[in-house]
Amino acid sequence: MLINSREVKSQFTENLQKLMEYVMRRFSGFPLIFVDKKESEKTWGIPFIDGGVAYSFKDKERLVIALKELDSIFLQEPIIAHELGHFWLESHGFPRRQQGPFKTKDEENRYDTCFRPLLEIMEHTIFYPWLKVNYSFDLYSTGNERLVNFLRNEISSLCNKYSANKYQGDKVTLILYYIKFHMEADNRYWQGRLENAYSKGMLVEMRDTAQRVLPIIRSLANQEPDSKCFKEKYCEVLKTMRINEQLWPEFTQF
Repeated sequence: MLINSREVKSQFTENLQKLMEYVMRRFSGFPLIFVDKKESEKTWGIPFIDGGVAYSFKDKERLVIALKELDSIFLQEPIIAHELGHFWLESHGFPRRQQGPFKTKDEENRYDTCFRPLLEIMEHTIFYPWLKVNYSFDLYSTGNERLVNFLRNEISSLCNKYSANKYQGDKVTLILYYIKFHMEADNRYWQGRLENAYSKGMLVEMRDTAQRVLPIIRSLANQEPDSKCFKEKYCEVLKTMRINEQLWPEFTQF
């Protein structure tokens, strides 16, 4: 199923209409279309990541937002606004999230474990406040829900998995979750619970690494988007996390 945004624009809120128009102008008037999961996989062969609800990309001279289903598209405005935020940064020359193909399975795993999540956290740091101030989309509320779910249902199993295998990918994941919920959530109570969880056992080392990274990422907030500065900060984060430079993705190259 495919829907042109022009067909449904009038049924969205005024803020989303303004956001869509602004982003399309940034791309010289490229049309914006919405597709469902079935259509996106059939036409472009791009699967949804586990737990993902949407993704976006340019296809020739149009902007595409893929949603799991389109029947309730008018209930998905925050998700659409989120994807438009990524487009907004792309219009400023920011690197896009890689959809593949990857040279090896290991390269794909590294991208999915570290490079993509970090890229998204850093982009969210820039456009979450921009969307909230300019278009009244509070994406931090979604981050708060995910933080609660992480603490209640995910952190213990991740820690047990790392303890059993000492797989470095699990360590990176735990570091990035700490960073993610400091940048994408704003509920002080649950962030305090996150601090308590990371103040014990093996998580202390991961917290310490994350705390060295946080000031680098926070420096991007409330500033005009600058793709060169963004890449520099991204590389600085990877160095601080001691990620082997030979493994870094192509978009880190200047």
